[in-house]
Order: sequence, then structure tokens, then C-alpha cells
Amino acid sequence: STDEDDDDYKPMSQLGYKIVAELARLMAEAPVVTAAALWEPVLALGPLGHYSIGSFLSDWFSGISETTNATEFGQRWRPMVEYMLGRSDWTNGRGWHYGQQLQRQVLGFGASLARMPGHAALIVSMRELYKSWADNKLAHGEDNIAGFCGFLASASGTPLRMDGLQWIAAALRADPNFGKWYRESTSNAFMEFLDTMATENAAEVSKDEPARQALLELVAHAVSRQFPAALALQERVRKLL
Repeated sequence: STDEDDDDYKPMSQLGYKIVAELARLMAEAPVVTAAALWEPVLALGPLGHYSIGSFLSDWFSGISETTNATEFGQRWRPMVEYMLGRSDWTNGRGWHYGQQLQRQVLGFGASLARMPGHAALIVSMRELYKSWADNKLAHGEDNIAGFCGFLASASGTPLRMDGLQWIAAALRADPNFGKWYRESTSNAFMEFLDTMATENAAEVSKDEPARQALLELVAHAVSRQFPAALALQERVRKLL
């Protein structure tokens, strides 16, 4: 419900949150063919229903454990991602900020996907969905680049690091204004990702010329923006590569 026609839906009562949590639990246990019947009514609320959808997604991802079957999880998860990325109206007009926030959430940014055995193969199988999001949304707001960098720097995003490195570099080449971030949290997330690449993926990057060039370009950008520790990182990268 809303007080005005253009208001967000109000936060739910405790009963509402319990219902949403139960839907997420049932979706994980019900047959794959019935999963959509459980998530569609929630996601159909759209960005104005961000309280409900956000809570549902949090409950869904919190159910991941060391015994989660990655294949079955993906069969339930992928249709939700496709649905939300396919709704262009979610990120246009009023409520666009919540629409982008929910898209990041459904992609697993901040979720403990790495707890699930076989998560790497699952993430790789969804590569085209992450690329579609990056191509269309990466440069639209600091929260998107910060969230993506945080995801790539985490264990959950490891399978997409090499790709993500080049997607970010491509976005920066396409629009230099993309890299003019003003929030400290954004530059910190960006630097953490670059440091992770230099620390954990240097050998892999050194053997891949496009990735090597992308890392050098992003580090040079960090230096040009005078981000903390950028000069030290540039020297490390030069020695490593």
C-alpha cells in the first residue's frame, strides 16, 4: 500500500517479512518447475516494492550452504536474474535507484555464493548475464561500479575477474567521465579490486595481453585520480608484469 500514487510501498509488517522468508525457503525446496510461481508475485511488485523484494532475495541467498546443489540452485536463480535484467522499466523513471539496487542484489553482489560447492562453474555459466548487465549498467552510477568491484574482489566473483577487469576497462575507454567518481567508498572498492588482481591473479594476467593492458590502464587511471596507494600499486604491477 502507499499514501500517494507515486510513493514506494510501505515497509512490511513482521508477518509480511515472515511470509517472504517462507516463500524463499519453499522455493529452495519445491520442484524447479514450480519455483517461478513462488518468486514471480514478489518480483512483480517492481522497484516500489524494494522492501519486499530485497528481503526475499536476502532470505534466498542466505539459504546457501555447503550442501547446496549448484545445478539446482542455478535452475531456480537464473530465471530471476533474466526477469529482473529484462525489465528496463525498473531502471528508468521514478524508483530507478531501487531498480538498480535490486539488480545488483539478484546478481549475487554481497552474497556468499562461494559457500556453495560448484559455485565457480555456475557463475561462469551465467557469464553472458553479467556481461549484459555490465554493458548496460556499469557506467550508470557509482553504486554499480562499487558493487561490481566488491563482487569481483570476493571469492564469489573470482571466476569472472579476468572478464570483469576488461569490462571495466572497456567502459572507461568508452566514456572517460565514467571514471570520475567522487565517493571515497567507490574509489576504495575500485582499489581493492585492483589490489586483488595484482595479488591473486598476476600470473594469469601476465599471460593474457588484453587483460594485462586493461590492468595497466585501470592502475594508470587510479594514479591520475590520485587514489590512496595508487602509486605504490602501479609500481607493484609494473614489477609483476
